[in-house]
Amino acid sequence: MVMDKYQSATEIREKLLSEYYSSTYQNYLFNGGSQGRGIEYFEKAVEKFWKIEIPARVLEIGGGSGEHLKYINYIPIDEYISLDIRAPQSTSHTKELPSELLNKVKFVIGNAQSLQFPDHEFDRVFTTCLLHHVDDVLAVLLEARRVTRVGGEIAFIVPTYPGLLNQFVKRIISYPKLRRVTKTRPELLYALDHKNHVGSILELIRFVFSTDDLEFYYRPSRLKSWNLNLLVVAKITKK
Repeated sequence: MVMDKYQSATEIREKLLSEYYSSTYQNYLFNGGSQGRGIEYFEKAVEKFWKIEIPARVLEIGGGSGEHLKYINYIPIDEYISLDIRAPQSTSHTKELPSELLNKVKFVIGNAQSLQFPDHEFDRVFTTCLLHHVDDVLAVLLEARRVTRVGGEIAFIVPTYPGLLNQFVKRIISYPKLRRVTKTRPELLYALDHKNHVGSILELIRFVFSTDDLEFYYRPSRLKSWNLNLLVVAKITKK
């Protein structure tokens, strides 16, 4: 993209990110290789921490095109809502799902900072890799807590961007692959799309869920340092 000096910051950001998500995102992250294995690791991570085996209603915030669905261990009794600010960009992630799960899934367009659901609506609420991208992390956390019932579970997968190990992996794996599928500099795409620092995100989680049962799990090394890991799982049981 050649920058037009008369375009606003919002127009430039929206154009670049719209092109990325419509034409590059799926090929970049879900086309096998080391990057694909990394995403699979992220998606599987959250499923290991649930204690409620058969939830009634589940909300995934930032569900995209249903990338997480094939990793679900427990099919909800009533409904699985996948909410995203954009309509699904691909159908490839739902083609081979069992009908028992697919019949429970509902894709909803909405804003994570102002959820359109009543209080205490869900047994389980979670996000994978969302909190780096939103304008207001605090609002998303408060909304996630609001729509979760007392005793319900909440989880956030938080990549450790811009931690040291995270940056090392990006430079040797992620950026080279991204350069093969787009003309836009990978560093620019991450600068535009990853607004929030992992340390700030974790501090806000501590604040919002200070009266709940909250645990942080660091992966893959399990050392309690986001600089030395690739992701942190924040797992909450609401009181």
